[in-house]
Amino acid sequence: MQHIPLTPFGRRPVAAGPLAAMALSGTDTAYPSVNKWQIQRDLVTARMAFNLSDRDLAVLAALISFWPEDELPAQNAVVFPSNLTLSSRAHGMAESTLRRHIAALVGAGLIQRRDSPNGKRYAMRYGAAPRAYGFDLSPLTRQAEKIRLHAETAVADEERLKARREAIVLQLRDCDRLLPAAKPNPCDFNQLSQGILQAKGQLRRKMTAMLLQELSLQVENIFLQISNLIPSLTLAEEQVSGNDDQNERHIQHSDRVNIESEQAAEKIAEPAETARDKESGLTLALVLEACPEILPYSREGIRHWQDLLSAACFLYAMLGISDHTWRDACQRMGPTNAAITLACLLQSNEKVKNPGAYLRRLALKASAQAFSPGPMVLALLRARNSREI
Repeated sequence: MQHIPLTPFGRRPVAAGPLAAMALSGTDTAYPSVNKWQIQRDLVTARMAFNLSDRDLAVLAALISFWPEDELPAQNAVVFPSNLTLSSRAHGMAESTLRRHIAALVGAGLIQRRDSPNGKRYAMRYGAAPRAYGFDLSPLTRQAEKIRLHAETAVADEERLKARREAIVLQLRDCDRLLPAAKPNPCDFNQLSQGILQAKGQLRRKMTAMLLQELSLQVENIFLQISNLIPSLTLAEEQVSGNDDQNERHIQHSDRVNIESEQAAEKIAEPAETARDKESGLTLALVLEACPEILPYSREGIRHWQDLLSAACFLYAMLGISDHTWRDACQRMGPTNAAITLACLLQSNEKVKNPGAYLRRLALKASAQAFSPGPMVLALLRARNSREI
């Protein structure tokens, strides 16, 4: 009579995982044999469900390689390699490391120990009842269906994460491209730009489903803020009439610009460069003539005051001005005056040793109504005209 041992040799304790695997082996259910390499591939995909590392699976692959057939039975699939041979199959892994990974496989209920009376691994190939002592691989066959289901779930979860990640990347691209067209004020521009950069930095890491969900909500919020600043996007979201009449009545809103009127046509035809700013009293053409150095820092040229603001928001960090100093200057001077002042600082950069400290001082004067960028622009214009003469 052959007795299958339930406890390991030596002082190793009996864990719940091996006992559950032994109880499963004692059921009357007939398990079909499975391909040993197929179940290895499924387990690689589903390893997180069994709390296994890649090194654990490397040791399992080495153990499976000792089974001589491709099909793994559901009973008595015992392999009995020595530590030296198993270490060689595991690419020279140390014996202490092997014992640790084998304990992880046993704890997960994927293999069972079949220890001999003296703890050695061997097989008795003669007599009426052949016996083998070592590692029993048959729990893999009995859990093959469970492993397959976990593998399918892992693949589906990975596809969902990939789809969500792709959606975030596409939405971030739209945010990055639409932000200059939205033309927000400098403070909002900096806040939205920093949010986009932080989201891109988080995507470089491997993120869980929960972290991706949180990042998706953040990017969605940034996209909504930018889209609300672009009239063409907000107009597309307005509710349209369901009347299918081809000659439906024209609806004209009184709060929109009537492009059919002569007055609106004159306003549109008026160049933006000649329009005077309400804060400084300067024209954009005069500012650009005095400070041409700021022109290369605009992506699509400076044709409006908002373009000058966008170029200044892109430039201030290059001059060594902190975010706090720039926001304070925009608040004290007004965004347009701050942008004109920054353009003047760039034009006279060789004379100003510390642009950040200089801008802070000018902002304090502006809060006391003792500063306007007009004299700086006129001084630069006179200096440029004198050089040309």
